Amino acid sequence: MTNPLENLWPPPQHVTLGNRFQTPDVIQWEQLPNIPSCHDDDMLFDIHKKNTVSPMTASWHIVPGSTKPQGYELSIHPQAIRITANDSIGLSYAMQTLHQLLAHFQKWGHWAHVEIADHPNYTQRSVMLDLGRSTFNMPTLKRVVRLLHRLKLNQLHLHLYDDELCGLRFENLPFGSENPFALSLHELSQLIQYAQAHHVQIAPELEGWGHVGSLTYHRPDLDGGSGMYNGSSFLIGSKMFALMHQLVQQVAAILPRQAVIHMGLDEARWYPDPNLPDTFGPSDMIEKYHQMLKEIGQTQDKQFTMRLWADHAGHHVPDHLLDQVIVEPWQYWANRKTDIEEKVHGYSHTPRCRWMAGAGTSLAQHRGSYLATRHWCQTAIDSPNVQGINMTLWGTNDLESRFVSLFAGAGFSWNAHPTLPWADTDDSEDFDRHLFPILHEWRGLYPDVHPQQLIADRGPLVHQGLYLYGPQHGQPVAPTVLRAQTTSGHDFLAEGQNATLES
Repeated sequence: MTNPLENLWPPPQHVTLGNRFQTPDVIQWEQLPNIPSCHDDDMLFDIHKKNTVSPMTASWHIVPGSTKPQGYELSIHPQAIRITANDSIGLSYAMQTLHQLLAHFQKWGHWAHVEIADHPNYTQRSVMLDLGRSTFNMPTLKRVVRLLHRLKLNQLHLHLYDDELCGLRFENLPFGSENPFALSLHELSQLIQYAQAHHVQIAPELEGWGHVGSLTYHRPDLDGGSGMYNGSSFLIGSKMFALMHQLVQQVAAILPRQAVIHMGLDEARWYPDPNLPDTFGPSDMIEKYHQMLKEIGQTQDKQFTMRLWADHAGHHVPDHLLDQVIVEPWQYWANRKTDIEEKVHGYSHTPRCRWMAGAGTSLAQHRGSYLATRHWCQTAIDSPNVQGINMTLWGTNDLESRFVSLFAGAGFSWNAHPTLPWADTDDSEDFDRHLFPILHEWRGLYPDVHPQQLIADRGPLVHQGLYLYGPQHGQPVAPTVLRAQTTSGHDFLAEGQNATLES
Protein backbone atom coordinates (compact mmCIF):
# COMPACT_ATOMS: atom_id res chain seq x y z
CA MET A 1 0.00 0.00 0.00
CA THR A 2 1.24 3.50 -0.80
CA ASN A 3 2.60 5.42 2.14
CA PRO A 4 0.24 8.36 2.85
CA LEU A 5 3.28 10.56 3.37
CA GLU A 6 3.83 10.42 -0.38
CA ASN A 7 0.33 11.70 -1.13
CA LEU A 8 -0.68 14.04 1.68
CA TRP A 9 -0.03 17.73 1.04
CA PRO A 10 1.41 19.65 2.75
CA PRO A 11 3.55 16.68 3.86
CA PRO A 12 3.04 16.00 7.59
CA GLN A 13 6.02 16.09 9.91
CA HIS A 14 5.55 12.57 11.30
CA VAL A 15 3.42 9.72 9.90
CA THR A 16 3.24 6.11 10.97
CA LEU A 17 1.32 3.73 8.72
CA GLY A 18 0.09 0.47 10.23
CA ASN A 19 -2.09 -2.48 9.28
CA ARG A 20 -5.08 -2.14 7.02
CA PHE A 21 -8.64 -2.88 8.08
CA GLN A 22 -12.13 -2.94 6.62
CA THR A 23 -13.92 0.25 5.73
CA PRO A 24 -16.32 1.29 8.54
CA ASP A 25 -20.00 1.34 7.71
CA VAL A 26 -20.74 4.39 9.85
CA ILE A 27 -18.76 7.16 11.49
CA GLN A 28 -20.44 8.58 14.58
CA TRP A 29 -19.05 11.97 15.60
CA GLU A 30 -18.92 12.72 19.33
CA GLN A 31 -18.91 16.40 18.41
CA LEU A 32 -19.20 17.77 14.92
CA PRO A 33 -16.52 20.46 14.54
CA ASN A 34 -17.72 23.77 13.15
CA ILE A 35 -14.79 24.24 10.78
CA PRO A 36 -14.96 26.32 7.59
CA SER A 37 -14.49 24.59 4.23
CA CYS A 38 -15.02 21.13 5.68
CA HIS A 39 -18.79 20.88 5.88
CA ASP A 40 -19.19 21.41 2.15
CA ASP A 41 -17.05 18.35 1.46
CA ASP A 42 -19.37 15.36 1.27
CA MET A 43 -16.49 12.94 1.14
CA LEU A 44 -15.62 13.63 4.76
CA PHE A 45 -18.98 12.52 6.11
CA ASP A 46 -20.39 10.27 3.41
CA ILE A 47 -17.77 7.64 2.73
CA HIS A 48 -18.29 5.09 0.02
CA LYS A 49 -18.85 1.75 1.78
CA LYS A 50 -17.69 -1.61 0.48
CA ASN A 51 -17.71 -3.54 3.75
CA THR A 52 -19.93 -3.50 6.78
CA VAL A 53 -18.32 -3.49 10.20
CA SER A 54 -19.09 -1.93 13.55
CA PRO A 55 -19.59 1.84 13.62
CA MET A 56 -16.50 3.95 14.25
CA THR A 57 -16.49 6.80 16.75
CA ALA A 58 -14.79 10.01 15.73
CA SER A 59 -13.92 12.64 18.29
CA TRP A 60 -12.02 15.87 18.38
CA HIS A 61 -10.52 17.72 21.30
CA ILE A 62 -8.89 21.11 21.73
CA VAL A 63 -6.40 20.76 24.57
CA PRO A 64 -4.32 23.93 25.09
CA GLY A 65 -0.63 23.18 25.13
CA SER A 66 -1.08 19.60 23.91
CA THR A 67 0.65 20.22 20.58
CA LYS A 68 2.75 22.93 18.98
CA PRO A 69 0.89 26.07 17.83
CA GLN A 70 -1.25 25.33 14.75
CA GLY A 71 -0.32 21.66 15.14
CA TYR A 72 -2.42 18.58 15.68
CA GLU A 73 -2.33 14.86 16.33
CA LEU A 74 -4.51 12.51 14.30
CA SER A 75 -4.91 8.80 14.93
CA ILE A 76 -7.05 6.29 13.05
CA HIS A 77 -7.71 2.87 14.59
CA PRO A 78 -10.25 0.16 13.72
CA GLN A 79 -12.43 1.45 16.56
CA ALA A 80 -11.99 5.20 16.43
CA ILE A 81 -10.68 8.39 14.87
CA ARG A 82 -9.22 10.85 17.35
CA ILE A 83 -8.01 14.39 16.71
CA THR A 84 -6.23 16.49 19.31
CA ALA A 85 -5.18 20.08 18.68
CA ASN A 86 -3.83 22.99 20.65
CA ASP A 87 -6.27 25.44 19.06
CA SER A 88 -9.07 25.69 16.51
CA ILE A 89 -6.56 26.41 13.74
CA GLY A 90 -4.73 23.15 14.37
CA LEU A 91 -8.06 21.34 14.47
CA SER A 92 -9.06 22.76 11.10
CA TYR A 93 -5.74 21.63 9.61
CA ALA A 94 -6.26 18.16 11.04
CA MET A 95 -9.61 18.00 9.26
CA GLN A 96 -7.94 18.88 5.96
CA THR A 97 -5.51 15.98 6.47
CA LEU A 98 -8.36 13.64 7.43
CA HIS A 99 -10.22 14.59 4.27
CA GLN A 100 -7.22 13.59 2.16
CA LEU A 101 -6.76 10.34 4.08
CA LEU A 102 -10.38 9.32 3.62
CA ALA A 103 -10.10 10.00 -0.09
CA HIS A 104 -7.07 7.70 -0.30
CA PHE A 105 -8.86 5.05 1.76
CA GLN A 106 -11.86 5.20 -0.52
CA LYS A 107 -9.63 4.67 -3.54
CA TRP A 108 -7.81 1.75 -1.90
CA GLY A 109 -11.03 0.06 -0.78
CA HIS A 110 -9.86 -0.27 2.81
CA TRP A 111 -8.63 1.82 5.72
CA ALA A 112 -5.36 1.66 7.63
CA HIS A 113 -4.05 2.35 11.09
CA VAL A 114 -2.44 5.82 10.90
CA GLU A 115 -0.71 8.02 13.47
CA ILE A 116 0.14 11.61 12.52
CA ALA A 117 1.85 14.27 14.62
CA ASP A 118 2.05 17.48 12.63
CA HIS A 119 2.85 21.18 12.92
CA PRO A 120 4.19 23.93 10.63
CA ASN A 121 7.86 24.92 10.52
CA TYR A 122 6.91 28.56 9.92
CA THR A 123 4.33 30.53 11.89
CA GLN A 124 3.31 32.77 8.98
CA ARG A 125 2.80 31.13 5.60
CA SER A 126 1.71 33.81 3.19
CA VAL A 127 0.73 34.30 -0.45
CA MET A 128 0.92 37.73 -2.09
CA LEU A 129 -1.42 38.78 -4.92
CA ASP A 130 -0.54 41.79 -7.04
CA LEU A 131 -3.55 44.10 -7.35
CA GLY A 132 -1.19 46.85 -8.48
CA ARG A 133 -0.44 45.16 -11.81
CA SER A 134 -3.40 42.84 -12.34
CA THR A 135 -7.06 42.45 -11.46
CA PHE A 136 -8.79 40.24 -8.87
CA ASN A 137 -12.53 40.21 -8.24
CA MET A 138 -14.29 39.10 -5.06
CA PRO A 139 -15.26 35.58 -6.21
CA THR A 140 -11.64 34.89 -7.12
CA LEU A 141 -10.30 36.34 -3.88
CA LYS A 142 -12.73 34.30 -1.77
CA ARG A 143 -11.83 31.20 -3.73
CA VAL A 144 -8.16 31.92 -3.08
CA VAL A 145 -8.89 32.22 0.66
CA ARG A 146 -10.50 28.76 0.68
CA LEU A 147 -7.63 27.40 -1.35
CA LEU A 148 -5.07 28.85 1.10
CA HIS A 149 -6.85 27.32 4.07
CA ARG A 150 -6.88 23.91 2.45
CA LEU A 151 -3.15 24.20 1.82
CA LYS A 152 -2.64 25.22 5.47
CA LEU A 153 -1.51 28.72 4.51
CA ASN A 154 -2.63 31.46 6.87
CA GLN A 155 -1.96 34.87 5.33
CA LEU A 156 -3.04 36.66 2.16
CA HIS A 157 -0.82 39.66 1.40
CA LEU A 158 -2.58 42.11 -0.94
CA HIS A 159 -0.31 44.47 -2.87
CA LEU A 160 -3.04 47.08 -3.26
CA TYR A 161 -1.49 49.48 -5.77
CA ASP A 162 1.63 50.04 -7.87
CA ASP A 163 2.79 52.18 -10.77
CA GLU A 164 0.43 50.48 -13.22
CA LEU A 165 -2.85 50.11 -11.31
CA CYS A 166 -4.58 51.04 -8.09
CA GLY A 167 -6.59 47.98 -7.04
CA LEU A 168 -8.58 49.70 -4.28
CA ARG A 169 -11.08 52.56 -4.58
CA PHE A 170 -10.48 54.86 -1.65
CA GLU A 171 -13.35 56.93 -0.29
CA ASN A 172 -13.52 60.63 -1.19
CA LEU A 173 -10.25 60.29 -3.09
CA PRO A 174 -9.66 59.70 -6.84
CA PHE A 175 -7.33 56.71 -6.47
CA GLY A 176 -8.71 53.55 -8.04
CA SER A 177 -11.55 55.39 -9.80
CA GLU A 178 -9.82 54.84 -13.17
CA ASN A 179 -9.59 51.06 -12.66
CA PRO A 180 -12.86 49.28 -13.54
CA PHE A 181 -11.79 46.25 -11.50
CA ALA A 182 -10.71 48.03 -8.30
CA LEU A 183 -12.21 46.72 -5.06
CA SER A 184 -14.25 49.00 -2.85
CA LEU A 185 -13.38 49.38 0.82
CA HIS A 186 -16.62 47.59 1.61
CA GLU A 187 -15.57 44.63 -0.51
CA LEU A 188 -12.15 44.56 1.15
CA SER A 189 -13.88 44.58 4.54
CA GLN A 190 -16.04 41.64 3.48
CA LEU A 191 -12.95 39.77 2.32
CA ILE A 192 -11.18 40.40 5.63
CA GLN A 193 -14.11 38.93 7.56
CA TYR A 194 -14.41 35.99 5.17
CA ALA A 195 -10.70 35.27 5.52
CA GLN A 196 -10.85 35.43 9.31
CA ALA A 197 -13.49 32.69 9.28
CA HIS A 198 -11.04 30.54 7.33
CA HIS A 199 -8.06 31.22 9.60
CA VAL A 200 -6.44 33.48 6.99
CA GLN A 201 -5.10 36.92 7.87
CA ILE A 202 -5.30 39.71 5.29
CA ALA A 203 -2.10 41.80 5.19
CA PRO A 204 -2.64 44.91 3.02
CA GLU A 205 0.28 46.68 1.40
CA LEU A 206 0.16 50.43 0.84
CA GLU A 207 3.30 51.56 -0.97
CA GLY A 208 4.76 54.54 0.86
CA TRP A 209 7.71 55.58 -1.30
CA GLY A 210 8.14 54.02 -4.74
CA HIS A 211 5.82 52.11 -7.09
CA VAL A 212 3.22 54.86 -6.66
CA GLY A 213 2.52 55.89 -10.26
CA SER A 214 -1.20 55.09 -9.96
CA LEU A 215 -1.38 57.63 -7.11
CA THR A 216 0.79 60.37 -8.61
CA TYR A 217 -1.31 60.06 -11.78
CA HIS A 218 -3.94 61.94 -9.78
CA ARG A 219 -1.46 63.87 -7.62
CA PRO A 220 1.34 65.06 -9.92
CA ASP A 221 2.42 67.45 -7.18
CA LEU A 222 3.63 64.39 -5.24
CA ASP A 223 5.62 62.90 -8.13
CA GLY A 224 9.26 63.26 -7.16
CA GLY A 225 10.67 61.34 -10.12
CA SER A 226 11.14 57.84 -11.49
CA GLY A 227 11.72 54.73 -9.45
CA MET A 228 14.34 52.06 -10.03
CA TYR A 229 12.39 50.74 -13.06
CA ASN A 230 10.63 53.90 -14.24
CA GLY A 231 7.23 54.36 -12.64
CA SER A 232 7.09 56.95 -9.89
CA SER A 233 8.66 57.70 -6.53
CA PHE A 234 7.04 60.08 -4.08
CA LEU A 235 8.29 63.57 -3.41
CA ILE A 236 9.18 63.03 0.24
CA GLY A 237 7.61 65.65 2.45
CA SER A 238 4.69 66.70 4.61
CA LYS A 239 2.11 66.48 1.79
CA MET A 240 3.15 62.88 1.07
CA PHE A 241 2.85 61.89 4.72
CA ALA A 242 -0.55 63.59 4.96
CA LEU A 243 -1.81 61.59 1.97
CA MET A 244 -0.40 58.32 3.29
CA HIS A 245 -2.06 58.99 6.63
CA GLN A 246 -5.42 59.23 4.84
CA LEU A 247 -4.86 56.01 2.88
CA VAL A 248 -3.60 54.00 5.85
CA GLN A 249 -6.38 55.30 8.06
CA GLN A 250 -9.09 54.14 5.64
CA VAL A 251 -7.63 50.64 5.31
CA ALA A 252 -6.80 50.36 9.02
CA ALA A 253 -10.41 51.12 9.92
CA ILE A 254 -11.59 47.81 8.41
CA LEU A 255 -8.79 45.65 9.80
CA PRO A 256 -9.14 43.57 12.97
CA ARG A 257 -7.71 44.75 16.29
CA GLN A 258 -4.35 43.14 15.58
CA ALA A 259 -3.09 43.27 12.00
CA VAL A 260 -0.10 43.60 9.70
CA ILE A 261 0.26 46.61 7.40
CA HIS A 262 2.96 46.44 4.74
CA MET A 263 4.38 49.82 3.72
CA GLY A 264 6.40 48.67 0.69
CA LEU A 265 9.41 51.07 0.56
CA ASP A 266 11.41 49.30 -2.14
CA GLU A 267 12.87 50.15 -5.57
CA ALA A 268 12.50 53.89 -5.11
CA ARG A 269 14.74 56.93 -5.42
CA TRP A 270 15.10 59.71 -2.90
CA TYR A 271 13.43 62.97 -3.96
CA PRO A 272 13.15 65.21 -0.91
CA ASP A 273 10.80 68.17 -0.79
CA PRO A 274 12.80 71.43 -0.59
CA ASN A 275 11.18 72.11 2.78
CA LEU A 276 12.39 68.76 4.18
CA PRO A 277 15.31 69.10 6.63
CA ASP A 278 18.63 68.16 5.04
CA THR A 279 19.22 65.57 7.75
CA PHE A 280 15.98 63.68 6.99
CA GLY A 281 16.70 60.33 5.28
CA PRO A 282 15.12 56.93 4.57
CA SER A 283 15.61 55.72 8.14
CA ASP A 284 13.66 58.75 9.37
CA MET A 285 10.90 57.92 6.88
CA ILE A 286 10.68 54.39 8.30
CA GLU A 287 10.42 55.82 11.81
CA LYS A 288 7.75 58.32 10.76
CA TYR A 289 5.65 55.58 9.12
CA HIS A 290 6.01 53.38 12.20
CA GLN A 291 4.84 56.25 14.37
CA MET A 292 1.95 56.85 11.95
CA LEU A 293 0.74 53.25 12.31
CA LYS A 294 1.09 53.48 16.08
CA GLU A 295 -0.96 56.68 16.29
CA ILE A 296 -3.68 55.40 13.95
CA GLY A 297 -3.81 52.20 15.97
CA GLN A 298 -4.23 54.11 19.21
CA THR A 299 -7.02 56.19 17.69
CA GLN A 300 -8.84 53.05 16.49
CA ASP A 301 -7.98 50.93 19.56
CA LYS A 302 -5.91 48.59 17.39
CA GLN A 303 -2.35 47.35 17.17
CA PHE A 304 -0.56 47.25 13.82
CA THR A 305 2.71 45.56 12.94
CA MET A 306 4.66 47.31 10.20
CA ARG A 307 6.29 45.28 7.44
CA LEU A 308 8.51 46.54 4.62
CA TRP A 309 10.54 45.19 1.72
CA ALA A 310 14.27 45.01 2.32
CA ASP A 311 15.05 46.75 -0.99
CA HIS A 312 18.06 45.94 -3.16
CA ALA A 313 20.64 47.63 -0.96
CA GLY A 314 19.00 47.13 2.40
CA HIS A 315 17.27 49.65 4.63
CA HIS A 316 18.65 51.64 7.52
CA VAL A 317 16.05 50.54 10.06
CA PRO A 318 16.43 52.59 13.26
CA ASP A 319 17.98 50.44 15.94
CA HIS A 320 15.16 50.94 18.43
CA LEU A 321 12.65 49.64 15.85
CA LEU A 322 14.46 46.45 14.86
CA ASP A 323 12.21 44.27 17.00
CA GLN A 324 9.05 46.17 16.00
CA VAL A 325 9.33 46.18 12.20
CA ILE A 326 9.38 43.09 9.97
CA VAL A 327 11.87 43.40 7.11
CA GLU A 328 11.31 41.26 4.01
CA PRO A 329 14.29 40.42 1.76
CA TRP A 330 13.39 38.63 -1.44
CA GLN A 331 14.83 36.39 -4.14
CA TYR A 332 12.83 34.36 -6.67
CA TRP A 333 15.52 32.71 -8.80
CA ALA A 334 16.88 29.24 -8.04
CA ASN A 335 20.24 30.10 -9.59
CA ARG A 336 20.74 32.72 -6.88
CA LYS A 337 21.04 30.34 -3.93
CA THR A 338 24.12 32.12 -2.61
CA ASP A 339 22.15 35.36 -2.45
CA ILE A 340 19.43 33.64 -0.41
CA GLU A 341 22.00 32.14 1.94
CA GLU A 342 23.69 35.50 2.48
CA LYS A 343 20.37 37.15 3.28
CA VAL A 344 19.36 34.42 5.71
CA HIS A 345 22.72 34.67 7.46
CA GLY A 346 22.65 38.46 7.58
CA TYR A 347 19.16 38.80 8.98
CA SER A 348 19.52 35.84 11.33
CA HIS A 349 22.61 37.39 12.92
CA THR A 350 21.26 40.90 13.31
CA PRO A 351 20.28 41.17 16.98
CA ARG A 352 16.58 41.82 17.62
CA CYS A 353 15.78 42.00 13.90
CA ARG A 354 12.49 40.45 12.77
CA TRP A 355 12.37 39.33 9.15
CA MET A 356 10.31 37.38 6.66
CA ALA A 357 11.48 35.57 3.53
CA GLY A 358 10.23 36.95 0.20
CA ALA A 359 9.88 33.86 -1.99
CA GLY A 360 7.48 32.88 -4.78
CA THR A 361 7.66 34.09 -8.37
CA SER A 362 8.91 37.13 -10.21
CA LEU A 363 6.87 38.84 -12.89
CA ALA A 364 9.20 37.19 -15.42
CA GLN A 365 8.69 33.58 -14.29
CA HIS A 366 5.73 32.78 -16.48
CA ARG A 367 5.31 29.09 -15.59
CA GLY A 368 5.78 29.71 -11.91
CA SER A 369 8.71 28.61 -9.75
CA TYR A 370 9.35 26.81 -6.50
CA LEU A 371 13.03 25.90 -6.10
CA ALA A 372 14.00 29.31 -4.68
CA THR A 373 11.07 29.07 -2.27
CA ARG A 374 12.28 25.65 -1.17
CA HIS A 375 15.77 27.05 -0.57
CA TRP A 376 14.39 29.90 1.54
CA CYS A 377 12.36 27.43 3.61
CA GLN A 378 15.21 25.01 4.15
CA THR A 379 17.91 27.63 4.76
CA ALA A 380 15.94 29.81 7.18
CA ILE A 381 14.47 26.99 9.27
CA ASP A 382 16.96 27.52 12.12
CA SER A 383 16.86 31.32 12.02
CA PRO A 384 15.92 32.51 15.52
CA ASN A 385 14.08 35.60 14.33
CA VAL A 386 12.35 34.60 11.08
CA GLN A 387 8.62 35.29 11.09
CA GLY A 388 7.61 33.24 8.07
CA ILE A 389 7.60 32.72 4.32
CA ASN A 390 5.82 34.91 1.77
CA MET A 391 5.15 33.44 -1.68
CA THR A 392 4.66 36.30 -4.10
CA LEU A 393 2.73 36.00 -7.36
CA TRP A 394 3.79 39.19 -9.09
CA GLY A 395 2.20 40.88 -12.03
CA THR A 396 -0.62 38.61 -13.18
CA ASN A 397 -3.99 37.08 -12.34
CA ASP A 398 -3.10 33.91 -14.24
CA LEU A 399 -3.14 31.83 -11.06
CA GLU A 400 -3.53 28.63 -13.01
CA SER A 401 -0.17 28.81 -14.81
CA ARG A 402 1.59 29.70 -11.56
CA PHE A 403 -0.35 27.44 -9.25
CA VAL A 404 2.59 25.07 -8.86
CA SER A 405 4.47 27.92 -7.13
CA LEU A 406 1.78 28.21 -4.49
CA PHE A 407 1.27 24.47 -4.13
CA ALA A 408 4.93 23.51 -3.79
CA GLY A 409 5.61 26.52 -1.59
CA ALA A 410 2.80 25.56 0.75
CA GLY A 411 4.40 22.15 1.20
CA PHE A 412 7.87 23.46 2.04
CA SER A 413 6.68 26.33 4.25
CA TRP A 414 4.77 23.76 6.32
CA ASN A 415 7.46 21.06 6.25
CA ALA A 416 10.81 22.30 4.99
CA HIS A 417 12.41 18.84 4.91
CA PRO A 418 9.73 16.30 3.96
CA THR A 419 10.88 12.68 3.85
CA LEU A 420 10.17 12.35 0.15
CA PRO A 421 12.94 10.91 -2.05
CA TRP A 422 12.44 13.52 -4.76
CA ALA A 423 11.91 16.61 -2.58
CA ASP A 424 15.52 17.84 -2.74
CA THR A 425 16.20 17.34 -6.43
CA ASP A 426 17.42 20.40 -8.34
CA ASP A 427 16.13 18.93 -11.60
CA SER A 428 12.84 20.77 -12.09
CA GLU A 429 11.62 18.21 -14.64
CA ASP A 430 12.22 15.38 -12.20
CA PHE A 431 10.54 17.42 -9.46
CA ASP A 432 7.54 18.09 -11.69
CA ARG A 433 6.97 14.46 -12.56
CA HIS A 434 6.58 13.63 -8.86
CA LEU A 435 4.79 16.76 -7.69
CA PHE A 436 2.16 17.21 -10.40
CA PRO A 437 0.35 13.88 -9.82
CA ILE A 438 0.02 14.88 -6.15
CA LEU A 439 -1.15 18.35 -7.19
CA HIS A 440 -3.79 16.95 -9.55
CA GLU A 441 -5.03 14.48 -6.95
CA TRP A 442 -5.22 17.21 -4.30
CA ARG A 443 -7.20 19.54 -6.55
CA GLY A 444 -9.52 16.70 -7.46
CA LEU A 445 -10.71 16.60 -3.85
CA TYR A 446 -12.01 20.16 -3.93
CA PRO A 447 -14.35 20.96 -6.84
CA ASP A 448 -14.48 24.65 -5.93
CA VAL A 449 -10.74 25.10 -6.59
CA HIS A 450 -10.66 23.19 -9.86
CA PRO A 451 -8.78 25.06 -12.61
CA GLN A 452 -12.00 25.69 -14.50
CA GLN A 453 -13.48 27.48 -11.49
CA LEU A 454 -10.48 29.78 -11.06
CA ILE A 455 -10.54 30.68 -14.74
CA ALA A 456 -14.31 31.18 -14.81
CA ASP A 457 -14.19 33.59 -11.87
CA ARG A 458 -11.16 35.51 -12.98
CA GLY A 459 -12.52 37.57 -15.85
CA PRO A 460 -10.00 38.90 -18.39
CA LEU A 461 -6.38 37.81 -18.16
CA VAL A 462 -4.22 40.79 -17.15
CA HIS A 463 -0.42 40.89 -17.09
CA GLN A 464 1.45 43.99 -15.84
CA GLY A 465 -1.65 46.12 -16.34
CA LEU A 466 -2.29 45.00 -19.95
CA TYR A 467 -5.06 42.73 -21.21
CA LEU A 468 -3.88 39.46 -22.68
CA TYR A 469 -5.84 37.81 -25.51
CA GLY A 470 -9.29 38.63 -26.77
CA PRO A 471 -10.43 41.84 -28.47
CA GLN A 472 -8.52 44.04 -26.00
CA HIS A 473 -5.21 42.19 -26.28
CA GLY A 474 -2.32 44.50 -25.43
CA GLN A 475 -4.54 47.35 -24.31
CA PRO A 476 -4.14 48.94 -20.85
CA VAL A 477 -6.70 48.26 -18.14
CA ALA A 478 -6.46 51.89 -17.04
CA PRO A 479 -4.71 55.05 -18.27
CA THR A 480 -2.23 54.77 -15.42
CA VAL A 481 -0.60 51.73 -17.06
CA LEU A 482 0.98 53.42 -20.08
CA ARG A 483 2.00 56.45 -18.05
CA ALA A 484 4.05 54.18 -15.77
CA GLN A 485 6.35 53.06 -18.64
CA THR A 486 7.44 49.98 -16.68
CA THR A 487 6.98 47.29 -19.31
CA SER A 488 10.69 47.11 -20.12
CA GLY A 489 14.07 47.61 -18.52
CA HIS A 490 13.61 45.45 -15.45
CA ASP A 491 16.68 43.36 -14.59
CA PHE A 492 14.78 40.42 -13.13
CA LEU A 493 17.82 38.23 -12.55
CA ALA A 494 19.29 40.89 -10.27
CA GLU A 495 16.18 41.12 -8.07
CA GLY A 496 16.98 41.39 -4.42
CA GLN A 497 20.73 41.32 -4.96
CA ASN A 498 22.72 42.43 -1.93
CA ALA A 499 19.58 43.23 0.04
CA THR A 500 21.12 42.94 3.49
CA LEU A 501 19.99 44.76 6.57
CA GLU A 502 22.00 47.80 7.59
CA SER A 503 21.14 49.16 10.99
